[in-house]
Amino acid sequence: LDYFRALEDGAAGIMVPHVKSAEEAREIVRNAKYYPLGRRGCDFAGADSRFMLDNPNELMEFSNRETFITIQIEDPEALECIDEITAVEGIDLIFIGPGDLSSGLGTFSNKQSDIMQNAIKKIAESATKNGKWWGLPVGSVEEAQKYLDMGARFLNYSSDLGAIFREYKRTLNEFGSLKPNK
Repeated sequence: LDYFRALEDGAAGIMVPHVKSAEEAREIVRNAKYYPLGRRGCDFAGADSRFMLDNPNELMEFSNRETFITIQIEDPEALECIDEITAVEGIDLIFIGPGDLSSGLGTFSNKQSDIMQNAIKKIAESATKNGKWWGLPVGSVEEAQKYLDMGARFLNYSSDLGAIFREYKRTLNEFGSLKPNK
């Protein structure tokens, strides 16, 4: 349960991968929220409480209100009970992991396959019905607009490594044709 350590270190929220059931989602909320919403441990000696400088009651109230919980839907088993998962109180965001989900559905890396598009639509509809934000990684402005039109509210474009790779490639294309003056 390393993701809960991030909260003790002062993170404003967590993203938990491979949530496959409503019970797992409820367990995440229980561990991430303080009483009465959950049973998060009351250490109050770390960065999350400014090393015992915060009033514990105010900190618990603030943390329960402001700490966000994102769960990742990355497994076919989650699709079977997606309405129950997205209905769990305390979950703020449903994030679709297309690499793992497409792999589990037998369409690895083909987010545009009918199987994946149906899965994304099912998750999107369930999240929206249960008042949850949802999102996924996108590879273009057009793809982002498509999912925004479906109700997505959290889109991830690229990564730090992807951005560095694109810049290296652009630089190589621009400067690779240079020839020294003879």
